[in-house]
Amino acid sequence: MLLNTITYLCFLAITAAVHYLLPVRYRNGFLLAASVVFLYTEGAVSLLIALCAALITFFFGRKIASCKVRAQGKRFAAAGILLLLLNLCFFKYANLLTSFLQDPVKILFPVGISFYTFASIGYLADVQRGAVPAETDPVTWLLSVLFFPQALSGPIARAKNIIPQLKERTVTPEMVTLGLRRILLGATCKIVLADGLGLLVDGVYNHLDEHSGLAVTMAMVIYPLQLYFDFSGYSSMAVGSALLFGIRLQENFLAPYFSTGIGEIWRRWHISLSEWFRDYLYIPLGGSRKGESRTLLNLMIVFTASALWHGNTWTNLIWGAMIVISRFLERMAVKNRSKEESDPFRLSGWIKRAGVYLWWMCTMVPFRMDTVTDMVKMVRMQFARPNLSGFVPELLNLAAAGVSNTGTYYLIYFGSLIVSFAVACRADSILYRSSLRKGDVPVTDPFASLPAWKRWALYWIMGFACAALYIITQTGGGPSFIYQGY
Repeated sequence: MLLNTITYLCFLAITAAVHYLLPVRYRNGFLLAASVVFLYTEGAVSLLIALCAALITFFFGRKIASCKVRAQGKRFAAAGILLLLLNLCFFKYANLLTSFLQDPVKILFPVGISFYTFASIGYLADVQRGAVPAETDPVTWLLSVLFFPQALSGPIARAKNIIPQLKERTVTPEMVTLGLRRILLGATCKIVLADGLGLLVDGVYNHLDEHSGLAVTMAMVIYPLQLYFDFSGYSSMAVGSALLFGIRLQENFLAPYFSTGIGEIWRRWHISLSEWFRDYLYIPLGGSRKGESRTLLNLMIVFTASALWHGNTWTNLIWGAMIVISRFLERMAVKNRSKEESDPFRLSGWIKRAGVYLWWMCTMVPFRMDTVTDMVKMVRMQFARPNLSGFVPELLNLAAAGVSNTGTYYLIYFGSLIVSFAVACRADSILYRSSLRKGDVPVTDPFASLPAWKRWALYWIMGFACAALYIITQTGGGPSFIYQGY
């Protein structure tokens, strides 16, 4: 059940209403039951694997905590982490191994396995280090891992953040209001911008030979936007959904495209995953404390792991190598540069942003392509002679998505994209500026400061755009989520 569907919104509304009416002592049990039902919609096997992983983690967490000798606790932690990693690797890469057989065996990939596996590994590592106590209540633990807004898409849960909230929380009208706003903003980014732009991007990428070089360049330029709005919008819907139950999930994006450096964009992109690799892989390896050569090696290990997490193709490894090289070069440049900070909103700041986006766009070519051959083909097409006269009909044909290509349709489609993009940029601008103020919590509700009439006007506009693009993308193939396969 995807978060960007009518079915999910109905499920969420009923679950939130029942949860609010129940006595406090029954709420966690009910939420766990609702989460099990939610996971069951992805298949009984996916649910069983998620439950097994969570129960294994609960068992090893208790064993680690019961050890009086630190070395013994480390052994239990290593055993639990190894089991979780083997489980993840089997389902993630088994199909690759069986592809070499004469009769390949198709093995089901459990949706969301990476997210709850990483959350479980982090928990065992934290218990072993004494950063968090081992959870003794199985209902609370299972709910912390399987909580339905985050179970299949993240943000990757941290036990120290979510478990205390599950034990003591209050659902306030302010949290519900903020949650509904976040869901609406997330739906606008996911349904209107990501799925709307997806008609253009996927139409080109999936049929490279049928399009001109100019259309391929357009797809290359806007694919990073599609990917960002897809995941950030989905994460915002997850955060908003959790707020309806009095739970604050970690923010997963902090306006990454306002970044003026390569390192900064990584700190603001898929934050829960980046911090997970930092805390449980990069820092234990030594981080940047053991010289530049060791730092480069650690970066290579981290981004190779990240590349393999995203996929098992050569193009994913090329993507990881591009990031490592550019990240290391930036470290060298910053090290030799004056520490004087410039205003990120001056002209120089915007030039840096354009450069960062250009770099990010180039890394997205191997990230998006399945084979090196297709990647090379796409790069070559950038140098083809542009066909300006045929580009507009080509663009309109891509946007039509198999429906009647009338002027009214194009007005609704492109109008919804433009208005929603302006709203998203304004929201990210407010978020970015607030994140720069030291000591302040980043503003995650960009509508709060607006007068009531402006807020409600925006709500109606965004709601109409979401409804219109939902219908359009349903016609073009139905709801999707890019990171669902990870």
